[in-house]
Formats: sequence, structure tokens, C-alpha cells
Amino acid sequence: MHDPNEYLAKEKDITKEEKDSIIKYATLVQAMVQRKAEEKPTVQEEELMKSPEGGPKTAEVPDPEPVPSDRFLQEHELAFGLDGRLGTHNTQLEIRLRPGTKEISLTPYHASPAKREVIDKQIEEWLKLGVIEPSKSAWGFPVIVVYCNSKPRLCVDYRRLNEVAVPDEYPLPKQTDILHALEGAQWLTTLDALAGFTQLTIKEEDREKLAFRCHNGHWQPTKLLFGYRNGPAEFQRVMNRILSRFLWQFALVYIDDIVIYSVEFEDHCNHLDQVLGAIEEAEITLSPKKCHIGYQSLLLLGQKVSRLGLSTHKEKVDAILELEPPKNVPTLQTFLGMMTYFSSYIPFYSWIVAPLFKLLKKGTAWSWEEKEQQAFELAKEALASAPVMAYPIIGKPYRLYTDACDYGLGGILQQVQSIKIKDLKGTKAYKYLRGEYDKGNPVPRMTIPASKQRDDVTGGDTWDKQDFEETTVQVERVIAYWSRILKEAERNYSPTERKALALKEALVKFQVYLEGAEFVAITDHAALTWSKTYNNVNRRLMTWGLVFSAYPGMQIVHRAGRVHDNADPISRLRRRTPYHTSPLADQSTPLKLNMEEDPLRNLYKEINERFEEKLLRVASAFTQSYKIGNSQKPIKKWIPTPAEAISYQTTTSYSVEISINSEEITRFIEAYKKDSHFKQVMEEFKCTTIHSIHPSINTR
Repeated sequence: MHDPNEYLAKEKDITKEEKDSIIKYATLVQAMVQRKAEEKPTVQEEELMKSPEGGPKTAEVPDPEPVPSDRFLQEHELAFGLDGRLGTHNTQLEIRLRPGTKEISLTPYHASPAKREVIDKQIEEWLKLGVIEPSKSAWGFPVIVVYCNSKPRLCVDYRRLNEVAVPDEYPLPKQTDILHALEGAQWLTTLDALAGFTQLTIKEEDREKLAFRCHNGHWQPTKLLFGYRNGPAEFQRVMNRILSRFLWQFALVYIDDIVIYSVEFEDHCNHLDQVLGAIEEAEITLSPKKCHIGYQSLLLLGQKVSRLGLSTHKEKVDAILELEPPKNVPTLQTFLGMMTYFSSYIPFYSWIVAPLFKLLKKGTAWSWEEKEQQAFELAKEALASAPVMAYPIIGKPYRLYTDACDYGLGGILQQVQSIKIKDLKGTKAYKYLRGEYDKGNPVPRMTIPASKQRDDVTGGDTWDKQDFEETTVQVERVIAYWSRILKEAERNYSPTERKALALKEALVKFQVYLEGAEFVAITDHAALTWSKTYNNVNRRLMTWGLVFSAYPGMQIVHRAGRVHDNADPISRLRRRTPYHTSPLADQSTPLKLNMEEDPLRNLYKEINERFEEKLLRVASAFTQSYKIGNSQKPIKKWIPTPAEAISYQTTTSYSVEISINSEEITRFIEAYKKDSHFKQVMEEFKCTTIHSIHPSINTR
């Protein structure tokens, strides 16, 4: 739609009030009809958007459904800045500085003709809206032009001011808390404050502290500009005060982004009326172009949210999938930066990209070989098949899968949830259920209880009589992924210690979900089932056992390795088990799952039939390169001191006798003789010193 100003051919013949009225109602019409049509994905896009078992695929996030948003725009006209009008909230901001701070005046930055044009245009608009005024202040900060989504934005460089400003520690809400609060919501609305901070008025005596200079003059803001360190905290405080009656009930706010969520449509309209009424009363204005009213899926805080859960943003994912292999460190940093944004959607992300992050280490020469290319392709493949992450349902038990390999730890948090078959379209589960329905069989179980003592799978036992797709079944949904690389010292841990570390780290990572909740921790290492009652073990395991004891709702279940190997694809090195004395007897029975019921195995196959094989190949290549790059230091040679050189002047009140029988010595020697490294060492010791230690040593 064109700018309403284009239709004012005889602008000089009408008054300013008439012009503003025309612009206002033309913008109203524009806001009411502005609905971006959803493009139907191509066959290739549908293939890329497949997701793992246990949740709907991204392609199945419902299309937006139009609602009578024009009613809200008309009834709450003052809540929307239809003519660009900024709000006039009565807050008077104080700019607090540390005692003894002197005036700061910095030289303006050079600006190209194109940037000067941007500056002039923004200054003119700010003057028109009353955001700035001429200044004679002793303060002066330079301006810079930055680009956001390819659009230029004028900002004041307040970095020196921020160093001396007294920080405002008013808390911002956790984004994950906001997203997870949407659980169960069927209708969503997002509202965006027009020009954000510029709706807050600065105290007149403090305006000179924020003065700025550029090529066309010296100005000071009457409204708060972007760049001041306390801006987000100040605006969050104001919005929380305005919406305090509705927070965590049906509305949430993150700085200038408001989300309203409801289960029923009628309730949603009522909630929206209440929120818009509060905004009108507070004299805050919203941007019509950035408000989305009555949707079942939309973008919020950079994530795509819907009644089914959280999913990736298709446009951003497509941009990553189109990237060519990096040619140097800067292009690799760009790729990893984009991937990290969606890392929570990729299982074992740290394991996959470990070869790529290794190239970013200081002093590492650039070398793009087969293992780096495999990691690059596997990361994109996993992202293209990212699932819709479920909202956690408070009160229902979780399932925590953890594992460790020779260089990494990983964890997957899942939950058995109810879902309609229509929301599983495109997955293997849908095909399986369709087949059972057509055969006249009863509703099959899509998952089984994680333990004999705790049945977390109930419901979904009968087909819907009217419509097959309306049948509700119980499936495991992914709540969150986590993984990390082992530190240098952790690589020397025994298998039991690494498995215990993976569980401990996962508990810390998912503490916000698991603390005070009931859940089953599933592992393929039987020793962990004793972890809460470790007896006479090393201090490390004993300390972690105390961490495990802090989760009384946790039940550790041993899952047979041959079934659990899909979550443990990394080949292991032989390590000695740490010494301990008779832990309590293991009374648990390994959990047996068949192929159809195994959510993790199905997860790998849903991403790609060969995903497990590719992950193994990438991890093995990285492990091998790490061992080569961190080879052991040469063994120091020790030559026994001759008996005549030993001093007997010092005596002790105790003695230590150490002996190894000859058969044990022979076994060690035979093993060393077969090892190429030790054979070379022994060649250097053909002197009588070695033979004096034991006559059976023969280096030939």
C-alpha cells in the first residue's frame, strides 16, 4: 500500500489538522488490511522442514487466522499511533551520574553524504515530533548510523556516558520464561510500543547531559533516545507498572514487546480489550504495523511460537542453508554465530560443531578438510529438520536422557504429552497410527513408562469416533537439548565419572524445569543407579552424589546399552574404573524398548536415516585429530641409583614393602612388547639396568 501522503496532491489547500486527519484514517485502513499472505512451501521446502518423532514438524505450525482486528483499532484508537503520534506518559526520567562526574564533550564523527542524509532526515523527524530541542549544553556526544535489517538507524554514541551513569538494576524477564508461559494458549496477540524509549520524558534539568552533536547542530533530547544504558530497565519498569494486573495471567511484556495469550477466542478478545484499555489510560502508543492481533502462530522474541510450541524462523533457517562452506575465519564466525542462535533446536550441537570451533582457537592454522566439511553439512542438515519444541507442562513428570563420550556431554529433556493425530502429519508416527486405524486395531502406545514404579503414560486409549485425526495420543515431546565439550582435565575421567558428570551438568542446565519436579533420568551406565548411595568412592563421585540427592523426585533408570547406543554413537577408549568398595546392590532391571517405542532412535532416523552414522564419523574424526594434536609427552627415563650411593643416615619409624609376583611382571612385559611405542622405549634401554630389574625382559 502506498504512503497516504502521495494522495495529497493539493496539500497546500488544506489545513494541517485536515491533513493529519486524512493521514490518520488512511493509516488505519492500511493497518487493518495489512496481512502478509503465507506462501505455500515447495516440495523441497517441505522435505527440509521434516522434524523428529515426538512432535509436529515446523511445516505443521498452523497458518494465521484473521480476526476482527478493525474493531480493536476503532474502539481503542488512542492506543495506536496511527499518525505517528508518540505517547505522553507522565514519567519524568532522572539521569543519575556518579559523584564528581565532569561534563563530557566528544568530537563528532565523520559522515559520508549518504549518512548525512540519514542524519538530516532523522533530526527533522525528531524535531517534528518534539523528541529533541536545540541545546547550549557543555555536554556533547557524537552520533552514528547503524543498519538494522538493512535499514539505517541514527543512534547517539553514549558509551562514555554509560561508563559514569549509575546503573539501574531493574530486572528484565527471562525470555525462556515468557515463551514457556504460553503453554496451552490457542490464541496469541503481540503488540509493540511505537518508537519504544522515545515515549518517556526526561527531566528538564537532566536533558543537557544527553546532548549530542552532528554536522547540522547541537541538540538535546526531551524524550529518551536509544543508546542510554538504563533505557531498557526504565521502560520495563513503566510497562510492568501499566500491565501489573495482567502479568503472568494472560499478558507478558519484554521491554517494548507485549504478548497476550488465551485458550478461548472469546477470552482472548476480552483480554485484549483490557490490555489496550490500560495502554490508552497510560498514554502509551503502539505501532499498528508491528501489532499482530488474534493469531495462532507468530514471531515472538525471535522465535516462532504457536499452540504447538516453539520452532525455528524459516527465513533465517533458509539463509543459513544457502551459505557456502567458509573460506576463512571471519566467514566461519558468521556461520557459527547464526547456528548458535538456533543451537537449542539441534541435538548434540556442541559435538557436531566441535571441529569447526577448533579452527577459531588462537594460533590454529586454517585447514578446511573432510571432517570440517562433514561437520558443516551435518549441522545444516540437523537445523533443517529441527522439531517444534514443546512447552513444558507443569506437574507432569519429565524424562531426562544423558550421555557422555570421549570428548563431550549431552542431555535431552523430554515429556510425555497429549497431542492430536492431525498435529503429527508428516511424521512416521502419523503413518504408523494411520495403518493401525485402517487395520481396525486399537490405539497403539507411542511410548511406554520409563520405569516400573512410575507410569507417566496415561490416556489416548480409544479412537475418535467422528474423525481419526481428532484422536488424542500420548507421545514424547522434546523440551530442550543441551551439550558441551569436555574440558582438558575431564577427558581423563573414567567412564563412570564422565557419565555421572553428564547427569550432574544436565541437572544444573535444566534446573529450572527439574527442581521440585518428578522425573526419570535414563542412562546406559548401571553404576549411576547407585549414585544417591555411593559408598567409599572417590571424592568427586561423592560430591556429585550430593547433587543428585538434592533432587528427591529423580529416579535413575538403567537403559540397556544395546538399546541406548543411538544416544551414544561415539567410540570409547578403554579406561580403568575408579576404585570403590561394594556399592549397594543394583535391584533395577534394564529398560527394554523396541524400535517403534524408542523416541531417541526415531529422533535420529527422522532427521536422516544416516544421521547416527554421520555423527559418529564427525566425532571420531575430531577425537582422532585431538589425540594427534595432544599426544603424550615423552616418558622420562629413570635410572636406579646405585646401592653404594644411597645414604642411610635418615631413619623412619615405619616401612613400606611393595612387591609384584613374577607372573604379574611377565604379563605386563608381554603386553608392553606388543605395543609399538613401548617397544621403541625398551630398545633404548638395552643396557643392563633393565635386565637388572627383571631378567625376563627381552627387547628382541
